[in-house]
Amino acid sequence: MFGTPDQLAPGVLLLANPFLEDPNFTRTVILLAEHGEHGTLGFVLSRPAGYTLGSVAGPAAPADVPLFYGGPVELDTLHVVHSLGKTLPGSIEVAPHIFWATDSEAALAYIRTEKSPERAYRCFLGYSGWSSGQLADETEEKSWIITPARGELVWQVPPDELWRETLRAMGTDYAIVANFPKDPRLN
Repeated sequence: MFGTPDQLAPGVLLLANPFLEDPNFTRTVILLAEHGEHGTLGFVLSRPAGYTLGSVAGPAAPADVPLFYGGPVELDTLHVVHSLGKTLPGSIEVAPHIFWATDSEAALAYIRTEKSPERAYRCFLGYSGWSSGQLADETEEKSWIITPARGELVWQVPPDELWRETLRAMGTDYAIVANFPKDPRLN
């Protein structure tokens, strides 16, 4: 049910075990953007940071673009995940309709000029990172449920519902997990 280390790859989602106690990752959904012999990098899709891009990047950035907490590593960095394809230079497709803009300056330039109300991107402060073998160990410990990323979930489900809705989309066994209480003692 939880997943195995051989499933770890760019383009998968990590869903926190419902009883994972790490406050950085409680009931989160993380998109893996990089995974290899040197480690793993991903972004928490389900945790708004409570700031806007304009409040962090200055007056040249749109004031109303919400920021997300990408993870506890390097919170002074900005990262962009989007569905705009190769429109943004230096973008890497990590899953169908899901790209990681490796050039955050180019992504910011696009965001500054983009006028569409249908925003197809998320901006993150920091990222989630694991050293070589660390995430595999956590997977063996059953810390993460692993599933392929799906654009319709990433872009259409509100962040505060993403963990639960992704589990439900995975089928009946996982839908049961989606309803587990945060604190089983209260059940």
